Amino acid sequence: MTEKTFIHIKPHDPLFFRGGKPFELGEETWAESSLMPNPSVVWGAIFSKMMSDDEKFRNEVLSKDFDEKKLQDYLTINNIYIYNEKENRFLLPAPLDLFVDEDGTVYGQKFENKITSSSENTFMILPNTDKPCKRLENCFMEVSSFGQMYFKNYADNLVIYSFDEIMIPDSKVGIKRAKGTRITQEGCLYRIDTTQFKENWGFLVEVVMREDLKFVEEKSNEKGLLKLGGDGKTVEYKIRSDIKESPLEKVENYYKGKTCKTCETWKLILTSPAIFEEGWKPNIEKIEATSIGKPFSIGGFDMKKKMLKPMVKAVPAGSVYVFDAETQDFDASKIIKNTEQYKGFNSGIIIPLYDGGDDECK
Repeated sequence: MTEKTFIHIKPHDPLFFRGGKPFELGEETWAESSLMPNPSVVWGAIFSKMMSDDEKFRNEVLSKDFDEKKLQDYLTINNIYIYNEKENRFLLPAPLDLFVDEDGTVYGQKFENKITSSSENTFMILPNTDKPCKRLENCFMEVSSFGQMYFKNYADNLVIYSFDEIMIPDSKVGIKRAKGTRITQEGCLYRIDTTQFKENWGFLVEVVMREDLKFVEEKSNEKGLLKLGGDGKTVEYKIRSDIKESPLEKVENYYKGKTCKTCETWKLILTSPAIFEEGWKPNIEKIEATSIGKPFSIGGFDMKKKMLKPMVKAVPAGSVYVFDAETQDFDASKIIKNTEQYKGFNSGIIIPLYDGGDDECK
């Protein structure tokens, strides 16, 4: 395996990312789509390019004796950032325990005891203000803000971007035609939603790949093309050898340096969609509070078996879990571990819950 490699993906055309709902012409006229691609879509696009560039590798993967557990040894996605090339900004989905009022002011969270509730959670996550607010959704936060500003609930200093500041939502209308005559078919009008990045914005994919692959050896610092999205649009990519350090790793190192004498409460923030055995719940015994986004379905297509994969439910990125742990020595990786993790799922950071005392967390 190589060291971390960063692949800059720069779409120039509107992209369509299929949702999990089945779509058949003549039955549904509006295809369900998502604003962002699932990590497995990006993984599949890169992996397909790797196979097309390397005949030996392609034959190995498609052989009957190939063990699919080895896929993670060839390509593992650690994180997918929204990236501004001109300003060198790295963004991730904003945590869902942030709130916004009608004037656009962002607020942090506070916790209140639940008196009666059917939920097993002990506390409610509420906005740290008396003003009417709603949860901050479909927004991104600069990775550096996950450090001290978010940790100490300094919402005024967070660098937040709305979806509309980065992408342009659009839609596409089409109709099915007969293959031979090209005559339009009745009842086959459809519409799909698309998104297009604004100037200078794109994806930065943090990956680990096998060093002997042609994709790594021949494409360093050179531009290439790969297909991404439900309609197979061509996007530009480049392996960025000038980016050496993981942006999120800097934040994680900040928290690793903390020693909390009284801290037994922790916060897990998902930085990518997650698939858990218990549906919405990671492998945590005592969850005190949650702020979870709407679950969504993830499917896919198995190229080797040439069939659709079974649908599974995923928890969206930005979801927050507050939990108790009596020791700081717990294995954080086991909390969110999943067999599909190498495709970019189940990434997150775990931080101590700051209680406002400067002398408690240093």
